[in-house]
Amino acid sequence: MRLSKILLMAAIALWLALVAFGNITDYGSNLVFVQHVLAMDSIFPDASIHYRAIHSPLLQHAAYVLIIATETLAALLCGTGAWRMWSARCSPAATFHRAKRLVIAGLTLGLLLWLG
Repeated sequence: MRLSKILLMAAIALWLALVAFGNITDYGSNLVFVQHVLAMDSIFPDASIHYRAIHSPLLQHAAYVLIIATETLAALLCGTGAWRMWSARCSPAATFHRAKRLVIAGLTLGLLLWLG
């Protein structure tokens, strides 16, 4: 069970790192998507929520940089946490449980990013 938890966290950390790396190295590709979402340019013309649209390029870039920073931090937390879990894999349950703190923080951060 511990090995499963460690491997799953290592895989999530790798995935987060690849997503962040892709966004950093190919900044323009996903920037267009972020701008599209923030501008809300594909909702129905008569929708009453257009007031929430963000058209400012500065704010769009700031949001994208925040997304990338959050992805990077989540990757670091999950990766470091997976390493700590690996190091504690043969330790008593309480020690292994404490080693999961960083991965819980990383997962929480990632979920808040994608669900928020």
